[in-house]
Amino acid sequence: MLNKISLRRIKSFLSLRGAKRRGNLSGFSLIELMVAVVILAMAIFGIFQAYSVGFMGMVDARDVTVATNYAREEMENLKNISFDSLDNTDSPEFFIIPNQTKFSGTKNIENSNGNADLKKVTITVSWEDKEVELVTLIYDLK
Repeated sequence: MLNKISLRRIKSFLSLRGAKRRGNLSGFSLIELMVAVVILAMAIFGIFQAYSVGFMGMVDARDVTVATNYAREEMENLKNISFDSLDNTDSPEFFIIPNQTKFSGTKNIENSNGNADLKKVTITVSWEDKEVELVTLIYDLK
């Protein structure tokens, strides 16, 4: 009989009805609220972090696209001039990118493997600590 009474008291002590009578429910709700706020803050921080990484990736992709377009434009300019007027330089020379201070470009034109009718053209556009390089062979169609 003693065990039944003790067990009943323990059950009522752990029950929600017993907690309402004792007034301990508000402390338990405050802990739940704090845990929920921490979980929500971590989720929001993760979302903002994903956005910032995504935006940095978009900026890098835009820069690579712009640099590639500048290199292609210079490559097309070199393809459209006569083969004999292509410079044979041992050191690269800079080409002008209009209205740009962020990007700089170099071109290197050299004979390919001693063949007089074939030239290797390397165009490099660089910015900050990155670069894009395009290489092509131009053949003389005499």
